[in-house]
Amino acid sequence: MTDIGTANGKASFGNLIIAETRKLVDTRASVWLLSITAALSLIIAGVSGWAVTQVRSGTVSWPSLVFFPAMPVNALLPVVAILMVTAEWSHRTALTTFVMTPRRHLVAAAQGIVAAAASVVATVLVLVLTGISWLVATIFQPSVTLIGANWKALLGATATTLIAVLVGVALGLAFLNAPAAIIVILLVPTTVLPMATIIKQLRAITPWINYFQARTPLAAGTIHGVEWGHLATSTALWIVLPVIIGLWRQHVREP
Repeated sequence: MTDIGTANGKASFGNLIIAETRKLVDTRASVWLLSITAALSLIIAGVSGWAVTQVRSGTVSWPSLVFFPAMPVNALLPVVAILMVTAEWSHRTALTTFVMTPRRHLVAAAQGIVAAAASVVATVLVLVLTGISWLVATIFQPSVTLIGANWKALLGATATTLIAVLVGVALGLAFLNAPAAIIVILLVPTTVLPMATIIKQLRAITPWINYFQARTPLAAGTIHGVEWGHLATSTALWIVLPVIIGLWRQHVREP
């Protein structure tokens, strides 16, 4: 665990936040992943702006413009969150961490807060990049009109990334093993569950259990009706349940 200041031999919650923030950004793996994420988002935002200049006239949807630059963030930031959550167990420093913070749920809470804050910051940066890309594109193609840039779309984009990152935190807690959690988050919602729709009996169930699919209308700012049910059920399955399992495992597992 990153060295932190303590009071009476115990780490305060503020110090836990600082320690988890350092773990999020100062390991070799996280630095590489965050650098790749930033580079890909920047390149894709530029390509999206160039694509707008190729449109002779008409409209461009803001959610569709944000979608592609946000893809690296939604794919890789949850992996960084998993590495942060599982660092104690993979680096054999859990004993030090939990001696300084006997209430293990506080460590998990600090990790969740840091990951959530990182997702919001990342989303804001993506929105800024997309906005700059759009403004530059309109200099060369002023006849194109932007639609759908409203508060629902902005909040939807933020919530979409937040859900993805919290799923990473939850799976990291549940597995306490980075490779297993990464395989699950990268393959199950994007490959296994979509393939399950081939089976007729599972087709109606999939929207209720696949958070990846349930986030789509949220990102577009058009979510309504039963889609809220899909989102609530799938996020409970992918976030709440793994967190409960993870907190239990942390309390019963020896460091």
